[in-house]
Amino acid sequence: MEEVKRIKLAIAKKVQDEMKAEYSAKYHKLHPENKWKLPSGKFVEDILYEYTINLDHESYLHSFIIDTSDETIMNLFSEPDQQHIRECNIPSEPQVDDNLLDFLLRYRQNNPQDLRRVINIDIDLSSYNPRRDYDYYYVHEVFSHLLLRYELRPQDFSNPHLEGWFKTNLWSIIVDSCFLDVLDAEFIRGEGCSRASGQRKNKGRKDSKVRSFLGVSVMESYESWGHRKSMR
Repeated sequence: MEEVKRIKLAIAKKVQDEMKAEYSAKYHKLHPENKWKLPSGKFVEDILYEYTINLDHESYLHSFIIDTSDETIMNLFSEPDQQHIRECNIPSEPQVDDNLLDFLLRYRQNNPQDLRRVINIDIDLSSYNPRRDYDYYYVHEVFSHLLLRYELRPQDFSNPHLEGWFKTNLWSIIVDSCFLDVLDAEFIRGEGCSRASGQRKNKGRKDSKVRSFLGVSVMESYESWGHRKSMR
């Protein structure tokens, strides 16, 4: 048993060292003009790198993502820099059409039976225009897909699952389909094993005025490098 434990620890240490080396190499390839410069003159990437390089677990911070609700991370920055991070390049709130909002609220039901009645009401698609009416179709399709799972496999929503299950059964339906009518956008999943690495990398960020991506609503913690535990 002791020998098995020793081998496992050695393997874990090797993986950890390799991932740290990869992270360090990617950081050192960043040019100053591609970093986010703060009012203090410091760079976000430099501060995050100094904090994360010796962490014994993987974090979204390794993708230079800032969670502004995390006080521990925000306290790495001065007050003026914190304010700049929170306010820089914030897009305006999108306006939702009142008719679309009313349509969406129809699906706000308390049980599958009531939701089924709403979904079974025919949608008038006689004059359907994909560019104009896609949002209505999207709302209807998302709830239709989710209702089937509520009806046939209700335990799925309370049972624990690996992240791959959520990608396939929920996020692809709810998130990916939402961007289908954004013609100049391409949504890709599965390029990396870790959600903290993958496509959320900011290496393509050219302008220092464009802040690092803030990540998605489902955040993850890691017990050790390569051993994931999802938080929901």
